[in-house]
Amino acid sequence: NPEEFPAFGIAENISWNARKFALDVAASTSEFWSDPSLSRAKLLEFCEGVLAGNIPEAHESGMIHSNWTKGEVKRFVWRSFQELKRPQTNLLLEIYGRYRANHEVKSKEVENLAQVLQPFTEHVTVAGYDTAENYLPPEEFPREKYASHSEWYWIPVAGSATKLSKPKKDASMKKVLQFLTSHAPELQLSVPELFAKWEAAMKENPPPETETGGGTFDDGFIRDATPPGLEDFEAEAASSPKDDL
Repeated sequence: NPEEFPAFGIAENISWNARKFALDVAASTSEFWSDPSLSRAKLLEFCEGVLAGNIPEAHESGMIHSNWTKGEVKRFVWRSFQELKRPQTNLLLEIYGRYRANHEVKSKEVENLAQVLQPFTEHVTVAGYDTAENYLPPEEFPREKYASHSEWYWIPVAGSATKLSKPKKDASMKKVLQFLTSHAPELQLSVPELFAKWEAAMKENPPPETETGGGTFDDGFIRDATPPGLEDFEAEAASSPKDDL
């Protein structure tokens, strides 16, 4: 946001796929411009660094999740991607795109999962990475371009990431819990017990109701697919006289 942070960048050309480089300044606009000679020196250093090939390529990124607390889903973004590669605790990571179907329902499912696993936060953290607003390096996590479905990974403190392969897309919560327990046997977690706690959490903290859509979701609840007032409208229409054609 240029109203909050100075925003300067260099692009090779005006095409969408052009390489871009950004000056990342952790200061307010007033602070950055408070000393004109210093801000000029920083801009000059940035431009020279780009020309010399010393500035890494910039990519789209959300804001860093700076106020994370235990029991929450830890949101990683491109700007914190290095932390994702070298986590302080084991990560149960969901990679997704926010424009997926039933996004609010699926987000609430993962939110309640993180709450259920709060007692084990020292050993495993539930995390999320939204590819709709963050660049995802294909060499790190191969994924279809513009995909929005969920994919789950186990990222240990030491070692390589492992993907939940079956099913490849939008695994049920029971499958996710089985995936977790298979990689953290030292915690002696019970899938039936955790799943029961998760179902209870979904009832206490359900996803918001929507006026469209419906059916049974992963939480086991049935949503009414009929928008409010539609039944009365249909009944009135059925009782009204039809015009002659």
